[in-house]
Amino acid sequence: MSVASLAVEGHVSRGFEAVREAFAENFTRRNELGGACCAYHRGEKVVDLWGGVRNKATDEPWEQDTMVLIYAATKGLAAMALAVAHSRRWLDYEERVAAYWPEFAQQGKEKITVRQLLAHQAGLFAFDEPVDRSVVADLDRLAVVLARQKPAWEPGTRQPYHAITLGFYEGELLRRVHPRRRSLGQFFQDEIATPLGLDVYIRLPESTPNARLATLAPPSQIDMLVGFRPFRLMLEGMNRRSNIYRALVTNPGFAIAHDEQRVYARNLEVPSGGAVGTARAIAHAYGVFAAGGLERTGAWAATADAGPARRAGGSSNARVLRRVPEGRSAVLAGLHEAEPRLALRQRVLVRVSGIRRLSWLCGSDGRHWIRVRHQPDGHEIHRRSARCGAQRRALRRSRIIGLRFSRKATCHDACDGPHGAHRNCIH
Repeated sequence: MSVASLAVEGHVSRGFEAVREAFAENFTRRNELGGACCAYHRGEKVVDLWGGVRNKATDEPWEQDTMVLIYAATKGLAAMALAVAHSRRWLDYEERVAAYWPEFAQQGKEKITVRQLLAHQAGLFAFDEPVDRSVVADLDRLAVVLARQKPAWEPGTRQPYHAITLGFYEGELLRRVHPRRRSLGQFFQDEIATPLGLDVYIRLPESTPNARLATLAPPSQIDMLVGFRPFRLMLEGMNRRSNIYRALVTNPGFAIAHDEQRVYARNLEVPSGGAVGTARAIAHAYGVFAAGGLERTGAWAATADAGPARRAGGSSNARVLRRVPEGRSAVLAGLHEAEPRLALRQRVLVRVSGIRRLSWLCGSDGRHWIRVRHQPDGHEIHRRSARCGAQRRALRRSRIIGLRFSRKATCHDACDGPHGAHRNCIH
């Protein structure tokens, strides 16, 4: 039996055998100690592999449920949390951050938009004030430091890698817009990880046993010199005054998520580099988001109004807006703020009973209206290009827009009044 077959466990679907071979080469040719690899394709898990050891000192094997620190891959999970907040209309990417967080406007940051912040364009890649674990653990203290930080250059003019700081800013932004001021790590756990059954945490619980965690073996200085490319980037990373060193290595640096006694820190949120989980959980999360938030089993993720979803036995171009309990009225909220390329580009499927008529809804840009019509297996919403005058103006004026469907016609303002009770009724 080959070394590769001894080292690697799990399965791959037909057509993905080369992934197993490449994964096995990590152990036979690249001196890998342990690891896992998982991939979803069109909602199906097609690769699920693990192998090697989780602890070099004890030679304990990497198990199916072994979790590991994923460093910068945490940013994708944090971005999912912000995407859910956006889908719920708690924030607008084009709005100024200071509109949600007034203290942020200090030191020339008053014009920075949410989009610029999330795109690493705010010039806030490092801290001038000392930031250690005690500050990171106290979100109120951390918020003060974040607000006082001065951009390294004019926001929007350059794009440095916000290696660690980005997640802290995202976390405070989410706290400011969340109705109960939940932290990003808690929000991710409650709204994404737990509903999907994911073994991944942005805030690792105290109860997690060390036996489930893989320890990390850093490369030697020789390995760094020989294998790290490009060479200039390596030199910058060793220069204590360089931007990359300040962003990645120090104050607080990526090592803040480590714990000498317990492998990884517990109850500490580092949303740009501190998540701990399995490859299977991370692949599952991305797979669900890539499929529009709709599980093939019919379970819906919290992001159901943001991405493409597959319709059973139908077109993969359908986009699911929102889960609606069978037999109850449906409220399609937030369509007027949805970007056409996200929510209105393709056909949208809403499964709800009781729609017996044709309805229309105008997009916020005045160029899109939406037709709703009854279908035997659901209700389809189609986009067309048009101008719709008063309806468009009404949608722009309203902060919460709903289109309520029932057996009797109702007003688009999501009230229970009869058709025509408001001058901008769109039925």
